[in-house]
Amino acid sequence: MGPPIPGVLVKILPAALLASLFSLAAHAEPEGGLPPGAYTCSAYGAGTFPITISAGGRYADRAGKSGQFRMGAGKEIAFASGSLAGYYSEQLGPTKFGLALAKGKRFSTVCNRKK
Repeated sequence: MGPPIPGVLVKILPAALLASLFSLAAHAEPEGGLPPGAYTCSAYGAGTFPITISAGGRYADRAGKSGQFRMGAGKEIAFASGSLAGYYSEQLGPTKFGLALAKGKRFSTVCNRKK
């Protein structure tokens, strides 16, 4: 094996480093908002049901019906479509949100991300 070609390692290393950084950023949890994953929702007196939060403001219920949501002012979550449309929702923690019939009402359903 001969001597290294000047400048080749310098050009390859930064590209590899950038690729690693982009990979880490793609797998990082979003800052603010609901991180993607499976959530278990507990409704007072009605048991539990699953909700799956996906990247890009999408979610699906246990029947597979999908919908869209967006993070609003403060910690409010606006479900624009799907089975949760019309409910008032707020992020209660980094991986937790509540559902109520209207703003100012008690959260009768609380959803926690599965670990």
